[in-house]
Amino acid sequence: MTECNHCGACCRVIPMLQAGMAREQIQTLRTKGVREAQGFFLLNHDCQHLKKSVIWGSGGSSFEWLCDIHATKPMSCKRWTGQRRIRNTLYYIPPRCVYNRGEVE
Repeated sequence: MTECNHCGACCRVIPMLQAGMAREQIQTLRTKGVREAQGFFLLNHDCQHLKKSVIWGSGGSSFEWLCDIHATKPMSCKRWTGQRRIRNTLYYIPPRCVYNRGEVE
């Protein structure tokens, strides 16, 4: 399996699965212009625990995004491994995530 490159893309949206939503809810979100992809509505929202970490090297500095509460993060975050489906749960994979592999938009 590909290793996470700590881009932070997975922690910048709140995916809301459309399956199980009432038609009125779906229509309201579409009317408000909420972005849709992979069967989810995507609310732009950076997780409050997403922290930028600077890495210093011989070529200067770069950065990666890390979870500030990695050891105690919520179960929904712990279960996400970059797979589209794990058992009966469907997950959103951000387009620029290394786990995407061009399989989903």
